[in-house]
Amino acid sequence: MQSAESAQSAVYSWIAFPFYFVLGAIVDRMHGAAPMKDTILESIQPVIESLEHVWIDENRLRLIGGSLDETILELPTWSDPIIYPLDDGGTIPYLLLFNTINFAFWGKDKWRLEYDGEVLDGAFGLMAALTRAVEEGIPILEGAYLEEMTEEQLRHILRGEGELLLFGERVEILREVGSVLVGEFGGSFSELYAAAGGSAPGLARLLVDHFPSFRDEAALDGADVKFYKRAQLASMMIYERYEGRGDGALRDIDDLTVAAEPYEQTIRRYVPAGADGVPQLDLVLLGVGNDGHVASLFPSTPDALGEDRKLVVSHFVPVLGRSRMTFTPPLINAARNVLMLVTGEAKADAVSTMLGDDEQAKRSLPAARVAPHDGSLLIVLDAPAASKTRFRPGL
Repeated sequence: MQSAESAQSAVYSWIAFPFYFVLGAIVDRMHGAAPMKDTILESIQPVIESLEHVWIDENRLRLIGGSLDETILELPTWSDPIIYPLDDGGTIPYLLLFNTINFAFWGKDKWRLEYDGEVLDGAFGLMAALTRAVEEGIPILEGAYLEEMTEEQLRHILRGEGELLLFGERVEILREVGSVLVGEFGGSFSELYAAAGGSAPGLARLLVDHFPSFRDEAALDGADVKFYKRAQLASMMIYERYEGRGDGALRDIDDLTVAAEPYEQTIRRYVPAGADGVPQLDLVLLGVGNDGHVASLFPSTPDALGEDRKLVVSHFVPVLGRSRMTFTPPLINAARNVLMLVTGEAKADAVSTMLGDDEQAKRSLPAARVAPHDGSLLIVLDAPAASKTRFRPGL
């Protein structure tokens, strides 16, 4: 098991967390950067638009995706016993350490190990190896230990059968990580995590900015293409392990490129389904924009507006110039009660269309798509918002 000194180091600086929390809004806007998701999606868009050696049939992709039964697809909760089973504050440092060397598990003689009677390889094999090291009292969560990591030490930690590719590179990465932790974060993964201030993209940015091994970028035709896969995965794994609560209550999770799926799975897990199998929220409270948008469903986002299977989507909204995550019509219209509150003269045209008889105009107006199947819809208008309708307050 991990020594008392190691355990203390693993949780070091959590007392500073309240102070660091206020840094979150700053960290995820460092250098005036756009949200991480937008940065990534914008960098890969030119690649998608100028493919030379592969071709993506987007219609076929949507068809296959739409044929999958989402009710049986579950995202991992990272709570398997091989994934740091101790309750001593070391879980978050462990997940951060894991993602520093979570790559390249292929090969003819694939690396594998036996842990607790089970043969594991790939990422789960790595998790088991790190858990085994913790159980053996090896201080792998301490920056000072990682900074002095030797090849022999890592071979002992990852001992198994087969060949683990890029072994020397992993040793160098762990040394680099240890050096940065010691030099900038008091030698502690916990202090690094606290410095993100509770922000999921803030944590990913810290990893990318301070640890070169997390900076997975490439150049194409003079432009940078950004992925930041492991940096985002680290944030997401922490969020999922804690189900977005307690120490893992990271905000702005939708600013990661993989965020909508976990959000939907959380809704499916905790919200009872109605007769059609769609989770049935007790109350959905909506406002209406000047253009008739509701939630983050806009007239300029027909794909999200027309989504008929997914409950939550993350998409780019042209009028905002950034990505948003939103409930889709299937989830909104499955609610028992929907309350739509609309105020202001600027909304009058949208309200007039929504409550009017022009069915063609209604089809492109998101607010007009709100129609609970088995629930009630209550629309509350003030006088200016109702000024172009036949309705008048008090009549």
